[in-house]
Amino acid sequence: LIELFAWLTDVMLYRLNRVPDKHYIKLMELIGMRLREPEAAETRVTFWLSAPQPTDIDIPVDTQVATPRTETTPAVIFSTTQDFTVRVAELSNVMTSEPPKSSGKSRTYRAIDIRRLEAGFDGAPMFSAEPKDGDAIYFGFKTDLSHHILGLQMDVDVAGGAGIDPTRPPYEWQALGSVDPTINWDLCEMDEDGTKGFNVAGLIRLHLPAMVEGEINGKRAYWVRCRLIEPPKDVPQYRRPPLLRELEVGSWGGTIPATHAAVIKDEVLGRSDGT
Repeated sequence: LIELFAWLTDVMLYRLNRVPDKHYIKLMELIGMRLREPEAAETRVTFWLSAPQPTDIDIPVDTQVATPRTETTPAVIFSTTQDFTVRVAELSNVMTSEPPKSSGKSRTYRAIDIRRLEAGFDGAPMFSAEPKDGDAIYFGFKTDLSHHILGLQMDVDVAGGAGIDPTRPPYEWQALGSVDPTINWDLCEMDEDGTKGFNVAGLIRLHLPAMVEGEINGKRAYWVRCRLIEPPKDVPQYRRPPLLRELEVGSWGGTIPATHAAVIKDEVLGRSDGT
C-alpha cells in the first residue's frame, strides 16, 4: 500500500508540474485571488554623523542614497520617504530604580544630580547595593529621539561592576514606546558597548525605536533605561553595582524609511496619442 500511494503521488506531482503557470493564475482568479501589482522595494537607511553636533540636522524627504556604480553595474537608487531631523540629545533627568521588596509596593527611585554627573564631580551607583533582576537606571531626554542613534559617553570606576562576563553583560537597553493603554518598553539595538559592561570608560551607542513621552516618578521625559535581567545559569550577575562618574550624551544620526525610487522634477514627459 505504501508503494502504491507513493507511485500515485509521484504521478500526480508529475502531472501537476506540467501545468503551465498561466493555468495556475486562471485558477486563482476563479477563486477570487489576484496577482499583486509590482511594488518598489522598501528599506530603512541609517545616516551617520561624523560626531554629535551642537544644533539639529535636517535630512529632507527624497534624499537619495545609492550603491556604488561600476563599469558593468548601474547604481541602485533609494530615496527617503519622509523628513527627518537629527535632534540634539539633551538630558533632563537621571535616576536609578529597584523593584519593590514585597508585593503591593511600588518601585523605589533615586534621582542623580545631572550637573554633578556631567561635570564628573562624584560617582553614583547605577543599581542597588546588591544588584538583582529588575534594577534599572533611567535617562530622561527633553526631545523625542525616535529612531535616533544615541551615544552615551561614560566614565566609570575601572572594574567597578565586578562579577560579570564583559562579553555578555546581564542587562538590556529599552526605550519607552507606549503609555496608553499600557506602559510598554521596547528593546534598543546595541551598536557598540565600549564600557565592557560598565567596567571601563567608553562609548555606548544605541539604535532607538519609536518613543513616546511619559511620566516616571513625577518627571515627564522621553525615557531610555538600562535594566538588569536574570542571566542564564552560565552567565554571572553583578556582585556590586558599577559606579557612574561622568556622563555625556549625543546624537550620532538616525534611521529613515526609504524606497527604491528617484524623484524627477520639472521634466517634460512628452505627448500621448491616446492609445
